Amino acid sequence: MLFLYYLPEKMDRGSKIVIIGAGMGGLACALALAKEGFTNIDVYETASNLGFVGAGIQLAPNMARILDRLGCWADIEKDAVDLLETSIRQGDSDKELAHVDLVYIRETYKYPHMVGHRSSLAGSMYEGCKKEKAIRFHFSTAAQEVESFGPKPAIKVKPRQGEPYTVEADVILASDGIKSVVRTKILEEIKHDAKIVDTNQAAYRIMLKREEMENDPELLELIEGNKVTRWIGEKRHIIAYPVSSKTIYNLSTVQPDKNFAEAPSATYTTKGSKSVMLDTFSDFCPKVQRMLNLVPDGEVCEWKLRVHSPLPTWIHGSVALVGDACHPTLPHLAQGAAQAIEDAAVLAAVLSRCPSNDAESINKSLRVYEKVRKERAETLVELAAASGRALHLGEGEAKAERDKMFAALKEKQGAVPDKWADADVQKKIYGFDCYQVAPRLEFCKNMIDVQYMSYVEQRSGPRNKYLYLFSLFPPIHPLREEPTRVMDALSIPHAFVLGTSQGGWITVRMALLAPSRIAGIIPLGTSMDFESERTRALGCWDGIEACTGPINDWTSTSQTPDFELKESYCDFLIDIGFGKDCSKDVREFWRKTIKSNYRGDDGRRRARMAAINLRERDGLHGRLFDVKCPVLWLHGTADVVYSVENAKEEIELFVNAESKELITVDGGAHFLSASHPTEVDKTLIEFVGKWKGRSY
Repeated sequence: MLFLYYLPEKMDRGSKIVIIGAGMGGLACALALAKEGFTNIDVYETASNLGFVGAGIQLAPNMARILDRLGCWADIEKDAVDLLETSIRQGDSDKELAHVDLVYIRETYKYPHMVGHRSSLAGSMYEGCKKEKAIRFHFSTAAQEVESFGPKPAIKVKPRQGEPYTVEADVILASDGIKSVVRTKILEEIKHDAKIVDTNQAAYRIMLKREEMENDPELLELIEGNKVTRWIGEKRHIIAYPVSSKTIYNLSTVQPDKNFAEAPSATYTTKGSKSVMLDTFSDFCPKVQRMLNLVPDGEVCEWKLRVHSPLPTWIHGSVALVGDACHPTLPHLAQGAAQAIEDAAVLAAVLSRCPSNDAESINKSLRVYEKVRKERAETLVELAAASGRALHLGEGEAKAERDKMFAALKEKQGAVPDKWADADVQKKIYGFDCYQVAPRLEFCKNMIDVQYMSYVEQRSGPRNKYLYLFSLFPPIHPLREEPTRVMDALSIPHAFVLGTSQGGWITVRMALLAPSRIAGIIPLGTSMDFESERTRALGCWDGIEACTGPINDWTSTSQTPDFELKESYCDFLIDIGFGKDCSKDVREFWRKTIKSNYRGDDGRRRARMAAINLRERDGLHGRLFDVKCPVLWLHGTADVVYSVENAKEEIELFVNAESKELITVDGGAHFLSASHPTEVDKTLIEFVGKWKGRSY
């Protein structure tokens, strides 16, 4: 089923939002919230200013897309370097193991993969924040302790010069890094033991000036190129690229930790030894040795690489974690800052759509943020760790197999052991637009006692915003008896309601049971009859036959902890919903989604009840006479479940509707909003614009 809610802007834009930390995530949160119209944003930062340690940073398309919408990408792009290729080389010999062309990235993802200076990224976001009157910065002020998680969350802060004081807010966003005091308090509150994890790795960050390299032809070639180079060896690697309009060459290393072995757990940086650094990479090629020798004595700084075990939740009450506070990562995918910025964009989106200022509504909105972000971020954290393991292999069969994969790239396309350069991984990361795409959400499970698998997407019209809630299976609890509970839970007084398949049937139930609250209904690819001989004669499917077999298969008197839907059944649902010719990505996504949502004994029972509801639903022909609101029926000509001929007959039964119209979409599948979203969106916006503000 799919609901279409017409969402008024209800949350007070003057709600007080407190952000802890002015790193990449904190700056992005402040700017994104201000762009959404929030007017009361306070940022607390321990440091006295935003003097970021000089280091390069990768500016991937998924990050650039957000920064562009926040209005600061153009300034960042001016000094950044466009990466056109990557070379992966053996550390000791400088032999090229693989070469990957990156030119296609700009065309494919509409933004390039660039590299720049960390201070440029932070500085541009900070300048954007300073232009927003809504944002106030409190430097030299550290977060000490969370005093309350709600209904009005509060945190004690301590200025460097002054007494501690308590800050109360409507929402607190903690972007306070891997040493997050807010995360520690949340884990205490929920009585969960999760620790910072020592990776036994450390990193040098090195910035060489152009004038230091230009007298060496090989080094000059590196800084003048549009290339990222990675030298790999056992338990170590170096990645390097030019930044700041090719005036600086950035080198980032990863190596076994030596200097931090006796360091306290709170220590993350230390003054490094140049001789130790040279010794660590003593077996690397002369080109690398010459670059490391250029580092001035006394200017070697080393970072300890620590991560954190996955958290059971990122939110508690009206408080949410952001960035490294909830998903710190190793640097091997260059996604740490990008993922924090994605967090910020999603938080701004969900809070801007929060229906009210009360703590319950805010908590639900933060849970939507967690649902959208948590699985994706944690997947990339693990992928980064796996890539590091592959890069750092020592001599042996695993390394030999890895190098064969590198060698195969010279002959044809294939998987890249360095996941950062792998096209399929890039598609997963760069192809994700967090403003437009949100993964599956069990949204109604958070709102009411209804559980079904769903998919949420935000779309915008010229002046209005809508929330779409998709479900592949019909509702499995008697939503037909209490359809307005969803609206009550979301504080929505009036709505246009759209439903696909049996969901279209439920839109009519809602119009009948709550006529004063339903402004219009939009059934898609549906039937208002029961699974009858009449519908089959008009070309509709045999729903009784389609459902009876699975119902019998899923009926059991004993527990079924290992239950999982067969792939053939998943493909059946995908074929009838999206069409047999749907893309590989769509098929793989829904196979995974369906299986993950219908596992075990609970999944079996829910799937069985969904099929029973579909097979045994009653017809509505006698009740269509009583529908008063406008009806817009959309139907695809390629719908293999319910036919256009049936739709033509049934639309005429809405004899007392304010308006009734059937629109057929050429080639449209059963899940019409998936196969033809542009056509559906355009028609819906026109329909809502015409009929909004009326009641029946």
